[in-house]
Amino acid sequence: ARASAQRRESGGKRSHFGPLDRTLYALLGFLPRKLRWLILKDIKSFRRDPAQWSQGLLFFGLLALYIANLPRFQLEEAGAYWDNLVSVLNLMATCLTLSTLTSRFIFPQLSLEGRRIWIVGMVPMPRTMILWGKFAFSCLGSLLVSAPLILLSDYLLGISGTTMAIHALIVACVCCGLNGLAVGLGAVYPDLSTDDPSKIISSFGGTLNLICSITFILVTVIPISIILHLHAVGQLQGGGWLVALSIGLFLVLLTAGFTVYIPMRAGMRAIRNMQF
Repeated sequence: ARASAQRRESGGKRSHFGPLDRTLYALLGFLPRKLRWLILKDIKSFRRDPAQWSQGLLFFGLLALYIANLPRFQLEEAGAYWDNLVSVLNLMATCLTLSTLTSRFIFPQLSLEGRRIWIVGMVPMPRTMILWGKFAFSCLGSLLVSAPLILLSDYLLGISGTTMAIHALIVACVCCGLNGLAVGLGAVYPDLSTDDPSKIISSFGGTLNLICSITFILVTVIPISIILHLHAVGQLQGGGWLVALSIGLFLVLLTAGFTVYIPMRAGMRAIRNMQF
């Protein structure tokens, strides 16, 4: 009987913590243990909801298909002007797609807990850790999807390694900013009365999140893209290029930092005051 009980117990553990979960848990070893459990919980919820990952797969699948066919356009014969312009447009398209997905999937995450949110509130950890878990999960996931697309696009267009590294940094900052907005505003404006994501997204908080996301992308991507484009076509060189690039990157990092800090701080204050 004891052996049977042990087999049932071990079987239960295997069913809830399979090879994929063990691998993800090990890869997230740089994060605190409780935060890793929260991320695994969100990953399981995401995997079990085809309505979410299928739409994300459709959006980024189309982007990947377009980028993979860039050599067919024979842009290498068009010169540096068009190569860099197309790379900037690809960067903007990827960031706008990210804003759509974070507004659609990340903003409603806390609201979709619904009346079961008290279960999350009973977890023996600070409530703010719940938000940081959702932020880490969404930020890592969106970065793993978007950064390879941008790097592949720049590689196929023959963009310089310096510009590729800057584009990767911009994408990382945009991922952090968009997910900080979505998670923070999702906690400030929760709607626990419905489990329909479309109603949550169309609420005041969802509309505000989408507007702030698009504004953040425009402020972050356009100035640094103009600087990179002027350098690629030879109109900005030498010391002026280094000064402009330094100012542009500083503004990107500063904007992304404030975009994460302000909504997440407001969200943490809201979830601490929330009555479960």
